[in-house]
Amino acid sequence: MPSPSYAEIRDFIVSAAPNAAARAAAGGVDDLHLLNAGVVDSLGFVNLLAAIEERFGIEIDLGDADPDEFLTVGGLARCAAAVARGDGAAHGG
Repeated sequence: MPSPSYAEIRDFIVSAAPNAAARAAAGGVDDLHLLNAGVVDSLGFVNLLAAIEERFGIEIDLGDADPDEFLTVGGLARCAAAVARGDGAAHGG
């Protein structure tokens, strides 16, 4: 199965966190901060991360990642896409 693209993962994030689309309407979705914008709370972020891992068959280890990066829609999508390609801080499932 080919690795999912950044756009596929980003679209999944927006669909899995419905508040993301509404909150991003005024600006770009890529820069939308998931916590600061109230899209998800900390538990919601964990659930979103688990949903991404399950949907795309990957394991994302955010231990070495920059929170300023992965807490935005675009940053999380880039992180997950890198893992799916095999050049992120995790491994495929």
